[in-house]
Amino acid sequence: MSKEKYEIIKFNASTYDKHFIRHFNENKNGEKIGEIHSIYSRTINFLDKKKSMYTIGSKNIDNSPFTLRIDSEDINFEDLNLKEGNLLFKVDNNLVIDNKVEINISPKSLLWNPALYGRKDLDKGIITNNIDYFNNLILSNGSYGGCKYFYLKNYLKEKNHKPTLIEKELARRIEILLDTLNYKVIDKDKINSLIGFGVGLTPSGDDFLTGFLSTFNIISTDYTTKIKEKLTDLIDINKISTTDVSKQMLLITLKGEAREYVLNFINSFLDGNKDRFLFSFKNLLNIGSSSGTDLAIGVVTAFNLSINNFNMEEWKL
Repeated sequence: MSKEKYEIIKFNASTYDKHFIRHFNENKNGEKIGEIHSIYSRTINFLDKKKSMYTIGSKNIDNSPFTLRIDSEDINFEDLNLKEGNLLFKVDNNLVIDNKVEINISPKSLLWNPALYGRKDLDKGIITNNIDYFNNLILSNGSYGGCKYFYLKNYLKEKNHKPTLIEKELARRIEILLDTLNYKVIDKDKINSLIGFGVGLTPSGDDFLTGFLSTFNIISTDYTTKIKEKLTDLIDINKISTTDVSKQMLLITLKGEAREYVLNFINSFLDGNKDRFLFSFKNLLNIGSSSGTDLAIGVVTAFNLSINNFNMEEWKL
């Protein structure tokens, strides 16, 4: 996009979530609402005065907590001559970034309000069939470099892929975590060894835990509730050593929320519609280089664990 320096680039807000619009509305006209933390091709992240992170994204990313999406799909935010530390202001119904970018939030902008509730209508047969369907799909889909090796090794007994040292270590740490759950002893150090491990903006260990915990936020059984509560208690968000973006992702998960593609994939697992399952699976895999694959494997690992303990009415940690 070629623009003169003096010309303000204008967009309209397409969707936003409750956290983003609440923060925008709480600020007075002309007041600073944040400072740019990081800029990527499809997203801009900014921090408010409390250091909470918010995201402005292009229309071709999915909805997410603390996020506003603009009405343009072909925008590259890295081309807008913005820098880390640039300030964002509220000017009437507009979000203005460094007097270079203006985003209008109008009545036509839509509130993304996901249905977040625990589902107890669990059909073991449907879940088992979808696990089998996923197992067939993951063989030829998804990215290596993260959790895929762990899943192929432990659930499909595949040995054709030669793993890197990072893949081997990641698999070992996930296996230790699952072993502690199977023996009903959850070790804080074993959980935290996953956090921040791996490469990328959101390390693979964080993506796995996000998918894993997000599933337990949705499916509601005695077993899953106890695991979720214990895991949540043991993860100290303020002491996590990982990227700022990944910390925000985990914080959202611990609050019981998730991005749109993760929610859709989890809910499709509970239904018998194969087209919907495949659509949500492909959408999820499009996140990042390996993040979508790692998220998906976290989700399916949680379903595998739940199926193996499906009839447990009482489960003591």
